[in-house]
Amino acid sequence: MKGLKFGSKIVFIINSLVAFLLLISYILPYVSPRSFASLSVLSLGVPLLILFNIVFFIYWLLRVKKQMLLSLIVLLLGWNYINSMYKFSASEDTKDEASFSVMSFNVRLFNKYDWLKDKTVKETILDFIKREQPDVLCLQEYPRSEQVKLEGYNDFNATYNKGVKGGQAIYSKFPIVNSGSLEFPNTYNNAIFVDIVKQKDTIRVYTFHLQSSGIETDVEKLKRKHLVICLSKLVRRLKHNKIKWNCF
Repeated sequence: MKGLKFGSKIVFIINSLVAFLLLISYILPYVSPRSFASLSVLSLGVPLLILFNIVFFIYWLLRVKKQMLLSLIVLLLGWNYINSMYKFSASEDTKDEASFSVMSFNVRLFNKYDWLKDKTVKETILDFIKREQPDVLCLQEYPRSEQVKLEGYNDFNATYNKGVKGGQAIYSKFPIVNSGSLEFPNTYNNAIFVDIVKQKDTIRVYTFHLQSSGIETDVEKLKRKHLVICLSKLVRRLKHNKIKWNCF
């Protein structure tokens, strides 16, 4: 009997810790990561914390213990937070005249340089777009040399536009009343936008193509690059009569 009571105490202590961590995670969106950098990592574990609290609640409920109130209260306190992460809706599609669909697709130049062995990449992509029929379509890595005409769509930057970098295009089934580009200096990338008219509203849609971080995964290439850097250091040191060199 004492063993059962001791076991229940241990379970409740763990339950209390998990409930406390979930409660703290509710506050994290309102706290700057600079203030508590290590604590902000806790947000990555929110799904597990929610699951554990549900398990603890069911555990105490089946045992008809008042300890079930702890996890229940914490879960209820964060209901709006949880509901913003997970949406529960009916299986049937809800149709609303004010809603519209948006598709964003990086087409990778329609496989212009044969990165993939499949020779029908462009046709497959276009068939997919025509089948899905999005109201607004944003394309990245889009080659203006391979102009795409989509029936029933207005477009921006699908053909040459003076002063606007290529590589992106926006198609819209709604009228486009304004458009433009945000040029990023010292890069080939930019952001383009269109203002579309939907019913009585004017909506601005942006599409971005940001520069790659350029992370190299080829170990051999990294070694060669490191060797070149070290040799350059050696040459500079020798020029200045600095024989002592520590590279590796």
